[in-house]
Amino acid sequence: MDKSFLGGNLSSFKMTTTTADGSILNIRERFNWKIHDLFIKQDMKACVALIDQQLEENNHSLEYPLYMKALIKRRNGEVSEALHLFQAAAALNPSNTNNIKQIAKSLRYLLGKHKQALAVLIELQTTTPDDWEVFHMAGMCLAFMKETDKAAAAFLKANAVSLHDETYLQLGKLLLLQQDQQGAREVFLQALQNSENPEILSSLGMISMHEGDVLIEYAEHYKAFDFFNRSLQHNPKNLKTILASGSIVQDHNEIDSALLRYRSAAPVNPDSFQMWNNVGMCFFSKKKYVSAIACLKKALYHAPFEWIVHFNLGLIHLTIEQSASAFHYFSASVNLNPNFGPTYMYLGITLNRLDDFDNACGAYEKALQIEQSHLTCLNYAVTLFNRGDEERAFVYLQQFESIFLEMEPEKRQEDPQITAQYELLKERCKSKS
Repeated sequence: MDKSFLGGNLSSFKMTTTTADGSILNIRERFNWKIHDLFIKQDMKACVALIDQQLEENNHSLEYPLYMKALIKRRNGEVSEALHLFQAAAALNPSNTNNIKQIAKSLRYLLGKHKQALAVLIELQTTTPDDWEVFHMAGMCLAFMKETDKAAAAFLKANAVSLHDETYLQLGKLLLLQQDQQGAREVFLQALQNSENPEILSSLGMISMHEGDVLIEYAEHYKAFDFFNRSLQHNPKNLKTILASGSIVQDHNEIDSALLRYRSAAPVNPDSFQMWNNVGMCFFSKKKYVSAIACLKKALYHAPFEWIVHFNLGLIHLTIEQSASAFHYFSASVNLNPNFGPTYMYLGITLNRLDDFDNACGAYEKALQIEQSHLTCLNYAVTLFNRGDEERAFVYLQQFESIFLEMEPEKRQEDPQITAQYELLKERCKSKS
């Protein structure tokens, strides 16, 4: 075999040759297959060496080596250099839309120049009206630029050309950002008619699980659970889906089943604070307080500024009557999220146990400013009654009644202890009056 060919010494070869069928083959492109082969084998060192040799011997006028070198540069984080190479490849062959799309991708995804990328894509739409990816990328640019209506129109055009899960997913996310839950649900359900994409199934589960910020009824929970299970069949290591499905069974007091799901999430992401937080609250439900605190402190280690973890730690310490520690965690939670009413309510209970009655009343008042909660009214009334202020206690007991009686019967029966505490306090207030 001629070793000069293997070494790539092209100066001794003619520029063209004839194939078996008599067609003309460009000798300058004869190593393209080798460049491609080295690239897919991830032998980047040899691939770059061959590309550089080919470009040097041909005055940097070979489109495919320029294109492949740009891809390698971009993978290595040299985005500006990659962009220049893509532009050089496009200058050699303006009719190749792949070069133009790669320019737009470099501008949009890696350099953050969405407006410039959009200009490139709009120009490309006139020459390639049947390329769904061009419309899809234009929609991504418009969504980032907050032009939501135009972005939605671009995604719809992309789907009109060719249906793709990624386009459905981005369109659904766009509608969710606009608080259009029903529209997003319809988009995701339409996407499922083409294929069962695990991320789309997971998104449908999230929509079924929540309506706004209000947890909806059992039937919708069952739908959400079904979507999550179907998603996990395709992608059993999706942490978000595992946590969401686990939280549903946890909310229905199926603690052991929830723990099994969280156990499968641990190898996927052992540093997930959400997982450790949920596991901690499972142990709390089982009254294993030491294990619960250990898990929540691990969650706090991974996410020290997550208010919900501080809140849950405060709740456990309040339950085991460690009021000083509970005050510490509730105070931290309030500082991180001052708009969550129940934190102030529990802080009021804690302060009362620490004999700081005035600040306890202040915490209750703050909780009621944020949210008129029946629980806050009842706890405030109990605190006032125990402190000898029966008159004010009766006022907040009446507030509790007005809120509690407006609730649906199923909601009122969820916690029998609330009704029992209310009846007891009402009887004592009457005996005092």
